[in-house]
Amino acid sequence: MPSDHHDVEPDGDSLRNLVAKSRKASKIVGWIANIEDVHEPLYSDQVAEELGLSASDVRDVLKEIDALGYGSFRYGRRGHGTRLEPTEELFEHAREIANGLNSIQSDVDDEPVHLAPTTTSHPFRLRRDLQIAIDLPYDFNKADAERLCNWVRTLPVD
Repeated sequence: MPSDHHDVEPDGDSLRNLVAKSRKASKIVGWIANIEDVHEPLYSDQVAEELGLSASDVRDVLKEIDALGYGSFRYGRRGHGTRLEPTEELFEHAREIANGLNSIQSDVDDEPVHLAPTTTSHPFRLRRDLQIAIDLPYDFNKADAERLCNWVRTLPVD
């Protein structure tokens, strides 16, 4: 169901494209994918605290998610915090993205919609004469970094 103030129908490729263009959106959508209670609002201060993002960045992403038709963004007032009142499609599509699906079926024509990749390449100058690159997920986090560091420590060295 679209937001009550516009007639945008949510689709998986628009959310995937948002995730592909913004690391902050990727972190937030990844977090949303793990939420079990799909009937509760997403409070911007809670999201910011849990993900280590600024409140203004979270508000911006939640407003973008609203503009895609995935809920109704509400500024806090009268004891209620700033929040996104999400649609069930948001959770469904967030889970599909988090699970690394490379297509989501279109409800209109049952044709697969090809989506943006879930990783981005990071170049790194290892030595003066050698540049390498590593592909990392858009929602790369501290736990992933620690795991990657541990793996690098296991590589054979002279």
